[in-house]
Amino acid sequence: MNLRHVGIRSLLLIPAALLVLSACTDEKLVESPSDRPPFNPPADSVNGFLGLYDVATNQPTCGNCHVSTNAQWQSTKHAQAYATIADVPNAATNCAGCHTVSERGNKVALTGTGGWSTVNSDAYKNVQCESCHGPGLDHVTNPEIKANWPLARIDIRTPDSVATCGNCHSGEAHHPFAEQWKLSGHSNEELAAAEGANTSCNGCHEGRAALKRFNGNESSNYVELTGSKMLPQVCAVCHDPHGSENPAMLRLPLSGLIADENMCVSCHLRPGRSQPATNFTASTATVQQRGAHAPQGSVFAGQGAGWIPPGFVYDSSRVFSSHASNTLNPTLCAGCHVQRFVVGDPNTPDFTSVGHTFLPIPCVDASGKPTGESGCEYTTAARNWSACTNSGCHASADVARTLFLNERQTVQVLLDNLWKDDGTVTAGAEGWKYMDANNANDTGLLLFILRNYTVDPVCKKNGGPVKPFDGSDNCLSPAEGALWNAMLLSKDLYAQNDGSYGTHNPFFYEALLSATIQSLRTTYTSPALPALRADVQQMMERALARRGTGFVRVGSVSASR
Repeated sequence: MNLRHVGIRSLLLIPAALLVLSACTDEKLVESPSDRPPFNPPADSVNGFLGLYDVATNQPTCGNCHVSTNAQWQSTKHAQAYATIADVPNAATNCAGCHTVSERGNKVALTGTGGWSTVNSDAYKNVQCESCHGPGLDHVTNPEIKANWPLARIDIRTPDSVATCGNCHSGEAHHPFAEQWKLSGHSNEELAAAEGANTSCNGCHEGRAALKRFNGNESSNYVELTGSKMLPQVCAVCHDPHGSENPAMLRLPLSGLIADENMCVSCHLRPGRSQPATNFTASTATVQQRGAHAPQGSVFAGQGAGWIPPGFVYDSSRVFSSHASNTLNPTLCAGCHVQRFVVGDPNTPDFTSVGHTFLPIPCVDASGKPTGESGCEYTTAARNWSACTNSGCHASADVARTLFLNERQTVQVLLDNLWKDDGTVTAGAEGWKYMDANNANDTGLLLFILRNYTVDPVCKKNGGPVKPFDGSDNCLSPAEGALWNAMLLSKDLYAQNDGSYGTHNPFFYEALLSATIQSLRTTYTSPALPALRADVQQMMERALARRGTGFVRVGSVSASR
């Protein structure tokens, strides 16, 4: 028997164990009595929305064939969406369009209304398969015709012309997912286009490739996943619309710091150390070097990040901030970066932020709504500090702000001793900052070494001397390692730094920078490096003394990606 050419009624009679491939799906099928019809006449016969096959059991018609997907869906909030508005006044008019099968989220929205919006049938209650995939009547009638396969759309950038998740997950007061996502780095279209064909980078920077990576290297069935169209990180990249065992239908959990086993860390854990400084291009004036790339997970855990100076031992089995504590912040990255808060009366809020700008202390406008900007003042008026206070870790926004500014200042003092740049970017630098030997305003130990050392005391090439910054010697000098750390932990020396100003792991920041400065001072002795101020020396001694105590860390980091 050729299973690709049998009808649905016949398919429903074949034992499930024998069916692996079918016109409906590649999933196994349920066994059904011979008198069971494949679908009910649709209440909305004009558009062909089928809805629930059995209202009493909440069984969608699509689930008659797509068994495993149906099982996933049954565990989601979508499957109980209508019950959540049962007690809401005028819900059938004001809310039901998004809590039922309707034109919202699928192609019918482009031509009119459908489903519940046309016929208030119980068969259309809850957010079902057809809410995203569109009407299923043509598909179940002629499932072998590929043109009838109702593929969903996931590109939420153009909700006016393409109906997707954003048609419901949007709105100023209720669910501003789409609006906030557009303010985030995940919506970066230029980056997705630039990296879409780069197999080394597109698994994190381009939505189609990321989906394939999360899907066991198999392509998913969405309209946008064919052809050459590049996608940024849209909703479905992180959230599985069919459901998952993780909170918020995420494709990976939020707990634990293992690469490829944590939703955020799966991308934000690119090499933080590896071979940090073997590709310098040097001249008499400048030294350029690409540093770490998306190293947040490594820095957060204090493991696998940065150049480790000789003799520096850091207890990477522990963390030195509650930010990575399994008891105080179990969702780790999301605990700060995806923080929900309301503006106005908590009972009837004017606005509910769902944290999808992914900024932990977002800039807000005069009313308190996030703006998506990141350069505003660090005050309690200009920013929202809920991520720091809602967890109970910090007593108030003022306390959190004070701790943040103190840590930022400490880190900056240590960084300035390594390299303080006046902000001038050399022509053709493509946005990277340069150490400039001829710019007297650029200061620090690294600049002193660049200007005064023609021979590195550690590295040699073919037995002969080399400069401290030399990409051709295949030797990582302490000066090159220190430059890597400065770029990794700075706020403005390198575009792809950790970016937390020390917040991800304060004690690790301070200890690594202190050990780096110490290593330079013991390596480059003739001529002697400039003396440190007494307060800086005390700061370093304090940081190195406390590197072995702290909270128990929440799992090991793997930088395999």
